[in-house]
Amino acid sequence: MSINQNKNISKSDIFENKSENKSENKSELNILNSNILKSELVKYVDQLSKYMDNTNEYHTWFKKNAKLYHILNKSESVKVQKRNRTKIKRCFDNCYKAVYKEQNLKYIEGYSMSLIPIEHAFLINNNSEVIDPTLSINTINDKDRYGSEYYGIEIPKNMIAILRMENNYLPLPFLYFKYLKEKRNINEFNVVKVC
Repeated sequence: MSINQNKNISKSDIFENKSENKSENKSELNILNSNILKSELVKYVDQLSKYMDNTNEYHTWFKKNAKLYHILNKSESVKVQKRNRTKIKRCFDNCYKAVYKEQNLKYIEGYSMSLIPIEHAFLINNNSEVIDPTLSINTINDKDRYGSEYYGIEIPKNMIAILRMENNYLPLPFLYFKYLKEKRNINEFNVVKVC
């Protein structure tokens, strides 16, 4: 049944149309929080917080502070990918390098919904559009590898290098959570830009 056929639900309850001009380069619909449509990524993090006792507090914090993104700027993703020579399966490194070279971008780490939820790093521009320089790389078998939705925590630029130097295998949002929980003073560290 289409949205128009259901008389009890208006389009504005489900979708907010960002532009009348349809473009291949941007997802045009921003799915709003709704009882009808619940993000698969939010459901996934709900499951993690429910069944993983040792990280329940972290996942609860993540759900409270993470943002869900649906607007993807494919053309800008490809430009960032080419300028930064990104590599497949290196999303954390790709975004780490790009965020310092591209002044208007923010580093986000969390999850992307492809066939299944995957831990993923991506970038956000000033318009809150997802810039994904890793999944913009086309492979022989997959012409469009982008996620259908993105869910993550913004890591401040002055914390990215610090957190990566401390531990290179745990997700940065977890380390950021740990720092905030311990109430460490960010200013006590000397931040070094690594490009």
